[in-house]
Amino acid sequence: MESKRPSGVPAMVVPLLDKRAGFLVLFGQELVALVYQHGAFSETDSANTSLALLHYSYGLIGFAGVRVTVPVYYALGDANLPTKISVFSVLVNMALYYPMIKLLDFAGLAAATSLAGLLNFGLLLFFLPRKGLQVSYPEFLLTVLRIGLAALLGLYVAASLPIDLSHLLPGLMGEMLDFLVSMIVAGALYVTLCFVLRVRELRLLKDAWFGKKADKSPGSGSDPNERD
Repeated sequence: MESKRPSGVPAMVVPLLDKRAGFLVLFGQELVALVYQHGAFSETDSANTSLALLHYSYGLIGFAGVRVTVPVYYALGDANLPTKISVFSVLVNMALYYPMIKLLDFAGLAAATSLAGLLNFGLLLFFLPRKGLQVSYPEFLLTVLRIGLAALLGLYVAASLPIDLSHLLPGLMGEMLDFLVSMIVAGALYVTLCFVLRVRELRLLKDAWFGKKADKSPGSGSDPNERD
């Protein structure tokens, strides 16, 4: 039986999730302050909330990776192994609560959950070759590193720019405008760096997105009822 390479499938989530994880790392406190720091919600409350958000951020990749990889097992007729891995990850999550809380206080709960999610995704990837599907782990890790570098550089540059447009709009609206401009700059830099670093998955996402829009456009000639 000829093996196929699904390594691009789990990697497809990384262009989206790496940027979101990096966003929460670099802009989490600003976001929390913008949304919640009003009235009785103090600056200390914002700092504590953003710390918990920071430790949830790196778990996003694991959680999304699980959502993408588990259906591969289901398609191959194996619901048993993903269930066992999920139960094991939950047990590891519970076991990590105490040491992580001792280490990080309340943020340890978020860290334990994120680590368990990454473990779940990692085990699912590890056992894929046993289902007759070849996974190029070095290629996958290289993709993660490239996208992570693009995300962190883009977000870091955007966070470092002295953007101050608060004089255009008073109060909260001015803060929201500053934040929005920073996100636009970060997004543009991220996409540019991904293309510079030749991140193939971003091109696949672009082709899939614009391909769907082209198929749905009027006069495209793509009628599902038509037969050759």
